[in-house]
Amino acid sequence: GKLEYLQESLDLYRAALDKEVIYVNEELTPWTFKNIVTAGLRLKEFEWTENFIKEYSHKINIAFRENAINYNIAILNFHLKKYSAVIPLLQKVEYDEEYYSLNSKGQLLITYFELKEFEVLEPFLLSFEIYLKRNKKIPKENTVRYLKLIKLTKKLIKLKDAPDIEIIKFKEEIIQSTSVAKPWLLEKVDELLYN
Repeated sequence: GKLEYLQESLDLYRAALDKEVIYVNEELTPWTFKNIVTAGLRLKEFEWTENFIKEYSHKINIAFRENAINYNIAILNFHLKKYSAVIPLLQKVEYDEEYYSLNSKGQLLITYFELKEFEVLEPFLLSFEIYLKRNKKIPKENTVRYLKLIKLTKKLIKLKDAPDIEIIKFKEEIIQSTSVAKPWLLEKVDELLYN
């Protein structure tokens, strides 16, 4: 999670793209594509990332291309705080691939929260929780991490007008957790404390 290593990672990806050594059977895997986009976005290289998506999406195998494009453009829009553009794109992601499914559902959860769509978010949290508990294809550690996100998001919703001492205690709980999206959760807690 250290930015200097993330920068090194992105630099290696760029070099591998330039030298065309990153391809498997002349294609980019959807996961390599996603990892490159994630690195670019975490480093706030939004313009470069958008250009990467446009220039290299045709290198993804046709079977995975549409999912990868929709998901990664949605994530780009989220980082640009264009939240209303995120949901329609994530709703197009086919859920036949478990990891794209989990990532998309997690991002939907966060986007509903950012849009303050709590009437939609609360039933979504319940359906996501049921999905995680029933789907035996998901590795247990991923199930646990996403269930933590759901639990912590439910608590976050209730903390809006809580005293600072409760919010600080909740922040410690997030820090100690293995939840997906910890940086986002911590950002939301800091907004409660300092805004």
